[in-house]
Amino acid sequence: MRGDDGAVALRACDKRRGVAALFLQRGNKLRDLHAGHGQQDQQVHAMRGFASGVKGNSGRRRGVGLPRHEFEGNRRRAANGVHQLEHFDKCRGDGRPDRPLLEAEMKAIVFDAIGSPQDVLYLHDVPMPRIGDGEVLVRMVSASVNPGDFLFIQNLYPEPKKPHFPHQIAGNHGAGIIDAVGANVALKPGTLVAFSHYNSWAEYAAVPAEWLIPLPADYPLERAGQMVNSITAWDLLADSRVQPGQWLAVTAGYSSVSTMVMQFAKRRGINVIALVRRSHDRLDLKRLGATATLDLSDLKVGIREAVMDMTGGAGLNGIIDNVGGPASGELIRTLAMGGQMVINGGMSSERFELHNFDVLLSGVEIRANIYRYFFSPPVEADRPVLREIVDIFGQPDFHISVGGIHPLAQFELAVANSLDRADLGKQIFRMQPGP
Repeated sequence: MRGDDGAVALRACDKRRGVAALFLQRGNKLRDLHAGHGQQDQQVHAMRGFASGVKGNSGRRRGVGLPRHEFEGNRRRAANGVHQLEHFDKCRGDGRPDRPLLEAEMKAIVFDAIGSPQDVLYLHDVPMPRIGDGEVLVRMVSASVNPGDFLFIQNLYPEPKKPHFPHQIAGNHGAGIIDAVGANVALKPGTLVAFSHYNSWAEYAAVPAEWLIPLPADYPLERAGQMVNSITAWDLLADSRVQPGQWLAVTAGYSSVSTMVMQFAKRRGINVIALVRRSHDRLDLKRLGATATLDLSDLKVGIREAVMDMTGGAGLNGIIDNVGGPASGELIRTLAMGGQMVINGGMSSERFELHNFDVLLSGVEIRANIYRYFFSPPVEADRPVLREIVDIFGQPDFHISVGGIHPLAQFELAVANSLDRADLGKQIFRMQPGP
């Protein structure tokens, strides 16, 4: 790297070298750890000797006089220093190895076993990620908590979306500032980006550049961390194939994705029925774009009868279902000829039942929505629609439902609220300040 890029990368290296204080305080004969290129061989030798516990001329261990547990701790730290000193990053603009890049650590939410998120997640110090060609180091600033994150923790996705132990970092979406770039990357350090990839519930993430969605520098960070939800909502509406003036039903009406669907639908003149488990006053769904709200906890008639009354007998042209269960079966029976049901989630533990004729005689189609960037990165043809989504989603009058903003240390609360109180709004991690 040369010029500005090289300077930024060098500064990133310098940040990590702060961990050298640990060695300076604890390691014997490590005072000159960063003295310069000419002393590196001598330092490696000294550290290697200390790390292996070799004996000096007197026959005693180096570090004699320290309590055994403290000596052993120093020995382990020195061993790590040996490893790092022997692996230099090319941080100089002329390509020559500069200082040794010591392994720094970061905070991350990790898990070591498959299971319920509330049982297996914990906060842990893990090594800072390293980047290779075509990758960037992202300093994370925001990440949303989504049902898909929990499916990953429970190992319910097919390959390649599988956890790898130990210390698999949770989180599949987020936003941050590019801190450093590898070779063959056009994006510049300092750029705000959103992405859907691995390991986002952490202070830093290494991400292939092709997965990144650049954002304006002043883009609201809580919105940046929810780009996955806005893209999902946009695609769900498109997949429903509902046209202006027609009727769309959305289940889990208070969820973040559903409220975004309503707002996109309102801009297109589509009528929306929002199904909710119980009504509350925290959010006015009609203001966001719902033509009507159907409270399942206070039904006076069956779902089919209520929907047909709301639509003036026309029935539904599309359904976006985030819940499942018996209500979904009833909704399918309200679809007009050629209607579409798009399944985006399964919050209910119950199943719905259909007879073949419920589908066949109405020519309806039931399909699944898989987030477009869950298994593959954006392509150039996607850029125009991504710019449109970013622009609309960033506007102040586009409502986002934020139920809580948490540091990583409060992950238990964020996870619990996301699982049990989705009606509160999206739970967001804020790792670090923005630009």
